Amino acid sequence: MFYYELLWINATIYRQKGIYMDDSMRKRLEATLVRFKEIEEELSSNEVASDVKKLTALSKERGSLEPAYLKYVEYLKLEENAKGALDIIE
Repeated sequence: MFYYELLWINATIYRQKGIYMDDSMRKRLEATLVRFKEIEEELSSNEVASDVKKLTALSKERGSLEPAYLKYVEYLKLEENAKGALDIIE
């Protein structure tokens, strides 16, 4: 029972405070997510492995995107959990 009470409290706070991401921020983070995945694909290709300059550039870009990518993935999971909690209590 305690677990469901916590879900209800979290879902209520989520709904009341309007903890939703701004559309412009979501678009930017979605673009980061897509680019990060593209870089991952490129880094695994044989062409890039043989081109040191491209490998270095992609690795640096990946490193700069990784913190935002990881936080956004974490946010998406939390958002999904909060929506699930709302479904349970409603």
